[in-house]
Amino acid sequence: MTRATPKPRKIKRAEKPKMTRAIAIPSKKSGKVYGSYQPWMNHVAGEMVGKFGARSCDLATVFEVGETTIDHWIKNRPGFANAVHKARLKSMTKVAQAMYQLAVGYSHPDIH
Repeated sequence: MTRATPKPRKIKRAEKPKMTRAIAIPSKKSGKVYGSYQPWMNHVAGEMVGKFGARSCDLATVFEVGETTIDHWIKNRPGFANAVHKARLKSMTKVAQAMYQLAVGYSHPDIH
């Protein structure tokens, strides 16, 4: 009696974990190419940078593109660059004001 060689097992790839997103993003089923730039990304990028302090790598993860693609969009897409830069400026202003208040001190009414 000859022994049959076992069939090789199929190894399943680990599925990519689904990210929870704080901002609604149109689905892939909309019929548009997901990896390419879309005008709605300006608003989402501005919100992500302004509210959550997202960096280019975080935006790349949300939009499912490479980090260099985000840098390319910032250089070549004025609307996208404007949204990101305005949000960064707004958040940096908040940090600067907080640091100034901490350094100088501030007064408040003494309540007992």
